[in-house]
This record gives sequence, C-alpha cells and structure tokens, in this order.
Amino acid sequence: MKALTNQEVALIIKCNLRRIQNQSILTKERVAELAHISMERYNQYETGAKLMNFCDLVKIANALEVKTDDLLDGILDFMKKNN
Repeated sequence: MKALTNQEVALIIKCNLRRIQNQSILTKERVAELAHISMERYNQYETGAKLMNFCDLVKIANALEVKTDDLLDGILDFMKKNN
C-alpha cells in the first residue's frame, strides 16, 4: 500500500472537518475556542493548507464531540484506491 503525501492526508481531513463542522451546532470560532487553537490555524486545517498535528486532531475531535477516526475517515480507502 502506497503511503499518502501530507497534502493528500490534509485534503481528506479537510473534507471530514468541513462535513462534521457543518453538521454541528457549533461555529468554527467556537470549535477553535474549545480546542484552544487559533482561528487562523483552524482555517488552515479547514482549507487543507496545513496538515493537522496529532494534538490538534484530538482537541478538535473533542470540541466537536466526535472520534478522531471520524476526522481521519477515508484515509485507508484512499490508500487502497491509489495503490
């Protein structure tokens, strides 16, 4: 199985983050506040401009009350398709 690039992982997380946040009653600002990260960093994750680090992944998942797996959903499928 071929490893994904940071850009590919960031794209998958971006799509999941947007979907989950849109389903949430929380605003982006509130998620960033609850996760104790800057709005600038949250926007970088949401646009896929920056790969989310593990600590922020956990903090954002907790703020959104989802599992980290929900933010990482689809990574293995993507790897299998592009092998």
